[in-house]
Amino acid sequence: MVPLAVCDERNPLRRRTHYAMAAPTARIGEVLTELAGAIDEDTIVRLGARQRDQHADLSAVVGTKECTVLISRRIAPRVAEPCTRCGWCADVCPAGVRPALALESVHTRRRELAQAASVSACIDCGLCQYVCPSHLPLLDAVRWTAEELGTGS
Repeated sequence: MVPLAVCDERNPLRRRTHYAMAAPTARIGEVLTELAGAIDEDTIVRLGARQRDQHADLSAVVGTKECTVLISRRIAPRVAEPCTRCGWCADVCPAGVRPALALESVHTRRRELAQAASVSACIDCGLCQYVCPSHLPLLDAVRWTAEELGTGS
C-alpha cells in the first residue's frame, strides 16, 4: 500500500484533503473517484504542487512512491504580457536558473543564451512561473530548453 494525499480545491469555500492508502496497481482516476467523487471535464488533476503544473493521467497507476494529488477547477487561461524584466523569476529560483533568459533563448533560438540561463540546474519546482506578474510560460521554456540542450530538467 502507498500513502496518498488528495487535496480537493474544486470548491474554494470548502477545501478538503483526503488521506488514504492505495494499492500500487490502482488507477489514479479510480482512487480519486472513491475519495473525492466524480471527476468531470472542468476538473484539473495535478500530481504534486500546483506550481509544478504536472497534469495527471487518470488511467495511470498509483505506483510505489507516496503521492500528492491536487484537484481543482479549470480556470480561464491567463493572457501572457511582455516580460517586464522584474527579475522575480530569477530571485525565487532555488537552483539559480534564469528563466526569463531561457524564454528569450526559445524565442531567438540562441543556444548560448540557453546555456547562460543554467537550465540544467532546474529542479522543476515551477516557482518562476508561479510568481511571474506577466504570466509567462517560464517553466515550459526552461523544460523545453533543457531538452533541446540534452540536459533534461
